[in-house]
Amino acid sequence: MLKFIVFLFLALVLGFTIGLALSPGARRSAAHILAERDAVKLPGGFLDDAGVKELERCCRRRCDLARELMDAWPGHVRVPEVAAERWAFLGNTFAEHDTVLEEIEHLLADSPSKALELRAKRARAWSGLHSERIGLAECLGFVDGARAAGADDEWTATMLLYAAQERTADPDEQRRLCTRVHDELPRAIVMKRDVGVWERLLSHVGAPFELDFVDLATSRLASIIEWRGKPILIHARRAHDWAPLPENALREIEDRHRDIGLVAVQLMMGEPGSPADRPDRQIIAPDDDPMNSWEMRYGIRKTPMFLVVDAQGRLRSVSQSFATSERWLSASIQ
Repeated sequence: MLKFIVFLFLALVLGFTIGLALSPGARRSAAHILAERDAVKLPGGFLDDAGVKELERCCRRRCDLARELMDAWPGHVRVPEVAAERWAFLGNTFAEHDTVLEEIEHLLADSPSKALELRAKRARAWSGLHSERIGLAECLGFVDGARAAGADDEWTATMLLYAAQERTADPDEQRRLCTRVHDELPRAIVMKRDVGVWERLLSHVGAPFELDFVDLATSRLASIIEWRGKPILIHARRAHDWAPLPENALREIEDRHRDIGLVAVQLMMGEPGSPADRPDRQIIAPDDDPMNSWEMRYGIRKTPMFLVVDAQGRLRSVSQSFATSERWLSASIQ
């Protein structure tokens, strides 16, 4: 009889334990979560459409498992690592920067570890620089917060230069950001390698912008002087830029700014690409200018690049962001 009672008791305990483990709200072990997360391998190499979908599926699954670990085991030693990857995937792969900002705001309110705080503040600065609802001043505050938490000079210089290239098309603001890098981070590789190039481009702002080109639609040799009297938005790009503009984007921006007679053109640097990829107005440097002397003169190395030329033919702004260039154009070119 005693053996039966003991057996019954153990069976009840075992049944309760199994039921608890299988219940929807049960907390899985950190080892179990991490093993599943680490087993999700991201496809590499050149990806076709199916490969891109598989990459997105894997990124989303690793994001979900990171969130599970963060909720269930917030003090685990690997939380800073997997959280940083989650925020990178949410922002860079899925463009969910506002989700990242909201998540990090709640996390920082709970006094995270120093390692997690640094990762969180770096991710907050990056997503802030990509969020339409965060202004430049607040973004720079995020960068300063990450630096105070331990972000190194190289990362800080990269963020400040990115802000100058992407978040503002105001040349005075861009120069101030470059000066910050010079004054505060003189040993950063970014400062030595990239800031000077950007400053060289900025040095041409306010001066006449000269460009001879071939109109790819007509094969006619022409000059930007033909559009004197109208503001011009030039989208300088290469055939294989990773983030091409949406189809008809240039035509649509002309329509939005019809009141000022805006001319929007795409300037191909190097090979023009296949005819099927070409918009209505696409130009290229003439064949007798194989080194693109205008490119060397102005120091345009990175693409895409957006240049605004005013009705008097002067270069007024440069930016690597289409949206930023349009906002500045709307506010400054009448």
